[in-house]
Amino acid sequence: MKEIRRFIVEFKPALQFLGVFVISYAVLSLAYGFYIESFGDKVDPWTRSVSKQTAYFLSKSREQVISIDSYRTRSCALATAKGEILSVYEGCNGLNVVILFISFLLAYKGPVKKFLVFSSIGIILIHAVNLARIGLLYFVAQHYPNYMYFTHKYLFTTVIYAVVFGLWYLWVSKYNANPKIFKIAPGT
Repeated sequence: MKEIRRFIVEFKPALQFLGVFVISYAVLSLAYGFYIESFGDKVDPWTRSVSKQTAYFLSKSREQVISIDSYRTRSCALATAKGEILSVYEGCNGLNVVILFISFLLAYKGPVKKFLVFSSIGIILIHAVNLARIGLLYFVAQHYPNYMYFTHKYLFTTVIYAVVFGLWYLWVSKYNANPKIFKIAPGT
């Protein structure tokens, strides 16, 4: 019993971090799941908005691209006069990435004002990177369909998570210097 207590005392900051992270992630993910399920077989408004924003930006640089709700699945299609090019599902809307980002910020406590400013900037950056990701996936689907699986599954997923890790690094090292949280043992 003493060893367990000593372990808890010694690793208290790291255990608090993990506890807050896991609870925050679970609560936010559950709320997101209820949000998605509340629309039944229809696409949710946020996914529709992301799809429409992507279509808008694609139309600025290429042919006219529109976003249309799919009647077969809970998704939106990015399409041209030639037909559907890319489907945007709820997993493509970036909210899961935002939940992960926010959960870390909540777990690695900081001043409320800094948290509000940094999280707002981070969410906007993640959203912009996600729109670019979907736009580039549209390009790949249209011109290099054989590379679609790799770019969707690995390349662009790596890019968006690299942005999140970069934001976390900034939060920990520059904007919220709290070195005690990961102090594992006395003297380290």
